[in-house]
Amino acid sequence: ESGFSNIVVTKTLKKLAVLVHKCLVNKEPVLLVGETGCSKTTICQLLAMHLNQKLFSINVHQNTETSDFIGCMRTKRDKLFNINELNVKITQLVELVPSDNEEVNA
Repeated sequence: ESGFSNIVVTKTLKKLAVLVHKCLVNKEPVLLVGETGCSKTTICQLLAMHLNQKLFSINVHQNTETSDFIGCMRTKRDKLFNINELNVKITQLVELVPSDNEEVNA
C-alpha cells in the first residue's frame, strides 16, 4: 500500500501498533503520550488506513484544557426569568402545605 512504503518498521513501532490495535479491537480508549517524532500520529494514520477508517487527529500541548475542545460553562443569560419562575413554584408549594392552624389528615 502506498502509505506504508516510506515507513521504517522498527521493533518499537511494531509493538506500539499491536498494543493500539488491541485497544481498538476491544473498544478501549487510547492516549498516546511522548516526544515529538516518536510515531504517535504515524501509528494512528497507519492503523486508520489499514482498517479503512477516517482519522481525526487533535494536536495538544501541556497547557491544553478540556474547555479548549468542549467549551466552558456559562451561567444562563435569562437567570432573572428563572428566579421569578422559581419564586412562583415556591409560592404554589407553600399554598399546598397546611398552616399551623389547619389539621393534617393522615
